[in-house]
Amino acid sequence: MTPASSNDRNPDDYRPGVGIMLVNMHGDAFVGKRIDEPEASSDGADWWQMPQRGIDERADPKSAAMRELNEEIGLRSQDVHIVLQHSKELYCDLPAPLEGDPWNGRYKGQRQIWFLATLLGSDHVVNINADNGSGFYEWKWVSAAKLEHLAAPFKQSTYRSVTNAFGHFVGMIEEH
Repeated sequence: MTPASSNDRNPDDYRPGVGIMLVNMHGDAFVGKRIDEPEASSDGADWWQMPQRGIDERADPKSAAMRELNEEIGLRSQDVHIVLQHSKELYCDLPAPLEGDPWNGRYKGQRQIWFLATLLGSDHVVNINADNGSGFYEWKWVSAAKLEHLAAPFKQSTYRSVTNAFGHFVGMIEEH
C-alpha cells in the first residue's frame, strides 16, 4: 500500500481503519505474523505487521484501536497507554495482485489513523490467543528502525511514515 495525501483520493474508495505502533519500555515495537498469511509469502519473504483493523465510519478511532489490541493480542485498557495519534490519515493502495480481493472489491485500499501506544506492564500480558479470531500466530518485539523492512512491500511506505511520525517519541521512551 502506498501512502498518498487525502487530496489525491476519494475517501469513499478506501476502507477506514486504524493501526497501532505498540512499543514496550525499551522502545521496541510489536509485530506479528498474520494467520491468513502463514509462513512466508509466495515470493519466499517473511513479512510481519503491526496491529491494525478496519473500523465503521462512525466509530471512534481510539476506541477501535483499543478494541484491536484487546481482540488481537489480549491487552486491556490498564495494560496500554495511547500516547499519540498520527496527525493525518494515511491512504494506502492495494497492490495489483490483491485488487478486488479483499472487501469484495469495494475498496481500492485503506485509509488509516495510526496511534502510538506503550505497553505499561511486562510481556506476559500479550496473548495472541486471547480471542479465537486472533489475526496473529507468532509475535516479537523489534527495533522501530526495522519495521519498514519487515513489512510486506505494499505496507513499507506506510510503516516508514508511522515510524517517522512517532520516532522522536519512541526515542524518549527508550531513554527512560
